[in-house]
Amino acid sequence: MKRLKLSLVFYICFFSIYAGYSEKITVSAVGDIMMHKEIQDSALYQTENYDQVFSDVKEILLEDDFTIANLETPVADEIKISGAPKYNAKTSLVKSMKEAGIDFVSTANNHAFDQWGFGVRTTIKALEDNGIGYNGSGENKRVSESFTIVNVKSFSIGIMALTFSLNGLRTAREDYFSPYINYFSPYDDASLNEVCEKIRLIKNKVDIVMILYHGGAEYQSEPSAVQSKWLKSFAQAGADVVLGTHPHVLQKIDFYKDSKENKNKLIAYSLGNFVPALQSRYRYVKNPLEDIDNTFIKTSEGMILKFDIVRWNGKVEIMNPRYVPLFTLVYYKALSAERWLTYFQLMPIEKILLLPDFDEERFKDLKPAKNIAFLRKEKMQKLLGIPEEKNLSVTGK
Repeated sequence: MKRLKLSLVFYICFFSIYAGYSEKITVSAVGDIMMHKEIQDSALYQTENYDQVFSDVKEILLEDDFTIANLETPVADEIKISGAPKYNAKTSLVKSMKEAGIDFVSTANNHAFDQWGFGVRTTIKALEDNGIGYNGSGENKRVSESFTIVNVKSFSIGIMALTFSLNGLRTAREDYFSPYINYFSPYDDASLNEVCEKIRLIKNKVDIVMILYHGGAEYQSEPSAVQSKWLKSFAQAGADVVLGTHPHVLQKIDFYKDSKENKNKLIAYSLGNFVPALQSRYRYVKNPLEDIDNTFIKTSEGMILKFDIVRWNGKVEIMNPRYVPLFTLVYYKALSAERWLTYFQLMPIEKILLLPDFDEERFKDLKPAKNIAFLRKEKMQKLLGIPEEKNLSVTGK
């Protein structure tokens, strides 16, 4: 109830302010891009790119001014494509991401070092070649731990990405002079204080400070105590936006007025999956409508979080957070009597609900999946506590 009252007060204030802004940009943020081998096999069948993966969300992402994602797969053409436990994709993935509207990625996550220093270098080169900004990795420790300042129209945004784990592949922070991932142990208060000090130092140099944090407990809909401590500490140190990834399911969003700074703060504890592939396992749930909170269903969904950065009366504010709910449908395509491919189609739930119940070409009997998506859409609204955006490019209106 307290959260509801605070939200109502905020939105009343929002409407009184929003009409008077002088400049505005819209930012979109999405969660984990995980390239399991199965999704790569289907995307690359008779093509050299990954365009099919993003085909049903591309229009939405291209509508905004700046889109952020978590790239949880190294890319290197010299290495075979692979899925878990050590990912690798072709560099054409980055080109497809750029064409789908993704402008900036976190390269700090527990799979960032899957292909060692070589993969760090090839991923950075692919991002730079395709004009996608990044933070969280670098040729050395100093670069990987520095903020990236991005200018979007008239707004300057300072972004830092960091991860709580590298899956044990590299945890020593003493090797300063080789490809590096911005890693901090979540149980080390000195590390937390180090990041917060960096936030305080950059705060007066940019309009908005944004932290991309990869951590927390997988498959848990509630943030862990350590995860909450770190994300809240970032906001208290001066971060305006904190975006969490890694749990692979959605978690709550806190949107509030910081009384100390008299500014709006936005914390998304987990953006969930964006491209989940094999984690889209709703079809394995025996009675999904009775077991709608099953983890296999929750890992099938995600969202596009949208918010505006507004300048008014010389002040820059975060405003109007909303989201587009997503779900990844699965279907199978026979290539021959002996071979078939599994396809994973990421779609806005709003678009899924407009599809026919039966689709002979792809989804066959779609009604069960539509029922699941409809119920999860209601669950997401209660969990997130911000408005759903009714997207015109989805409905075709």
